[in-house]
Amino acid sequence: MGNKDDILRKITEFYLDPRDFNGLPVRNIVQDFKVEETELKNILASLIREKEISLNFGDTHPNPHIKAFWEEKEEIQIEKVYAQ
Repeated sequence: MGNKDDILRKITEFYLDPRDFNGLPVRNIVQDFKVEETELKNILASLIREKEISLNFGDTHPNPHIKAFWEEKEEIQIEKVYAQ
């Protein structure tokens, strides 16, 4: 089971990998770290609050894996995390 630092490291490495700079799908975190849904949502919300990550949900642009626009406000991202 991964902790917050491990998950942040995975997100960062995936994004910076020279393939194509796409973001990491949340399902990959679930698979890689076997983290429970509530715990993962709390970790993601914490990382958003700390400005370590931002999340795209595919409802503002058809490709959620790229940052085509500025990220939504932290509160909106966190609301969406818990709504999933």
